[in-house]
Amino acid sequence: MLQTYARANRCFDLPPGAFSPPPAVKSTVMWIEPRKPLFPVDDRKVYEEIVRELFSRRRKTVQSTLKALTRRFGEEKTGSVIRDLDPEILSSRPEALYLEDFATISNKLSS
Repeated sequence: MLQTYARANRCFDLPPGAFSPPPAVKSTVMWIEPRKPLFPVDDRKVYEEIVRELFSRRRKTVQSTLKALTRRFGEEKTGSVIRDLDPEILSSRPEALYLEDFATISNKLSS
């Protein structure tokens, strides 16, 4: 989600001793600059739901997750999206997708 709506850059790391009480991990300070999405997103709520659902099932394929969303979007709509998507996208896991792929899936479900 962050990459869709902002540009993020790592600034520097902080050791646990920089905090009181010290956490069990080191921290990283990030610089985040908001921007417009690189690809059109027709419905931001649907896009957020698709990204969240895909990553909550990140060990599953895109097709498997879309089938699980049939109840939410309807059998006709999800079936149409599955038929229209590139087979390579359908067989991929979410971490292998590009931002444009998430936008494409979301736009097809929100139309």
